[in-house]
Amino acid sequence: MKSKLLTLLLITFLVSCSTRDFQKEIEHLDGYWQIERVIFPDGTEKEFSISTTIDYIEVEESNKGFRKKVNPKLDGSFVTSDSEEFFTIETSENELLLHYTTEFDTWTETILSSEENKLVIKNRDDKVYHYKRFSKFELDI
Repeated sequence: MKSKLLTLLLITFLVSCSTRDFQKEIEHLDGYWQIERVIFPDGTEKEFSISTTIDYIEVEESNKGFRKKVNPKLDGSFVTSDSEEFFTIETSENELLLHYTTEFDTWTETILSSEENKLVIKNRDDKVYHYKRFSKFELDI
């Protein structure tokens, strides 16, 4: 009887520790994100020491949002494109999903983790993108 109670308590503890706070993760999505590295399905990696294109993500209260590519300038401003990829957010079986729809295609990406300064996304090709929050270029003159 005692071992069954301990087992039940242990399972309850493990399940409660593994529950993700999706609302907090969604709040962390807003902002400018720079790719650090990509891990390909075969396990190989590509590192990015500097990126000339940054992803800007904005989420609205209705769990809808958009992503667009921007190019940072040395003065801290950005050159932006007019194209935006709109998405809706869904939570499903401990997954945080972004469903994109454009006039040309639809696809889904999985947020593996979203923290204040780190973002990890798996795309439909099973590539895992590791992002860091973008910070302005610093020049020593």
